[in-house]
Amino acid sequence: MIRVTDELRRDHVIIVTALSEAKAFGITSKEGNLQIQKAFKKLHKHLEDEEKKLYPTLNKAAEKNDRLKMLMNEEMSEIGELILSAEDFFDRFESGDFKTDQHDELDTFIHALMARTKKEETTIYPEYEKLAI
Repeated sequence: MIRVTDELRRDHVIIVTALSEAKAFGITSKEGNLQIQKAFKKLHKHLEDEEKKLYPTLNKAAEKNDRLKMLMNEEMSEIGELILSAEDFFDRFESGDFKTDQHDELDTFIHALMARTKKEETTIYPEYEKLAI
């Protein structure tokens, strides 16, 4: 049986790979556009999966664990910022309204996403794995 966190980790790889491939193809190319769309769809599904499969267990445990409660509050704040950043990037991608060079903006988004996923994988996911055993 595949653990929820293993599935979510795989999603991270798929999303970052799609965005990196979009950059390599050029995000205005047909191939790049397809990779951006793939990343957006996967990110949306990934966030839904976290909401349904991960956070309920963690939030319930956080009711009795102050350290976990603090960690989850931080997580929710950061994920909110990431969602806004992702929506902003994908909206600008669809409209073609980039503030700077589109590749620079994609790089910035990829780096922010990678930092965020690394933090999830090293803090939140291990907490969930302890609870889900």
